[in-house]
Amino acid sequence: MARFTYHGPVQTIPLAVGRTKDKDGQEVSKFKDIDLVPGKETPDLPEDNPLIAAMIERKLLQPVASKSGGNSSGKPAKSDAATQGEK
Repeated sequence: MARFTYHGPVQTIPLAVGRTKDKDGQEVSKFKDIDLVPGKETPDLPEDNPLIAAMIERKLLQPVASKSGGNSSGKPAKSDAATQGEK
């Protein structure tokens, strides 16, 4: 699960969130509607969902930058001044 910034036209997408049984005992998928608005952050979305994966590939969804100021390793990012002094 990850958060993204959406870059496309306003739209609502159905996202499968599980399965349940109807009154006849048949399994049916449950869906949740997700509203996508240009420039806005999405709720957590499953990156392995085929629809979400296709939207990432087409650059409609772009990962949200970390708010901690660190990098993906969880360590604080070094400033340019700090790295120049290490040479």
